[in-house]
Amino acid sequence: MAKILPKKERTLDVYLNVGAKVRLAKHALVKAAVALGKVLKSDELTKVDRALDLLYEAVSKADDRMYCDHPEISGNGYTRVFYGTLDIEPRSSTEEEVLCLAKKYADEIFIKQ
Repeated sequence: MAKILPKKERTLDVYLNVGAKVRLAKHALVKAAVALGKVLKSDELTKVDRALDLLYEAVSKADDRMYCDHPEISGNGYTRVFYGTLDIEPRSSTEEEVLCLAKKYADEIFIKQ
């Protein structure tokens, strides 16, 4: 298990990179849940739903910590670092950066280098 970075090292760039990876993971998990829903009964999907709930809970804590670490960003386009899907139009330059990073991480996973 990874150890939390000291506050001085939790820069906005770190949060943007984490946000991109989390949004990619959420997107993939939701797509997987929808696909599994085609072959499993609803009571069999409870573990997938629980995984999503746990991820959303962790995302909320990360979002709260970002604003505690960087109070100067409040209301400056950082509201969607961790939230939203990957197939939307970005609402801010920050969200556009997060979506570009998520695409880069997806390419690293799925495209052979």
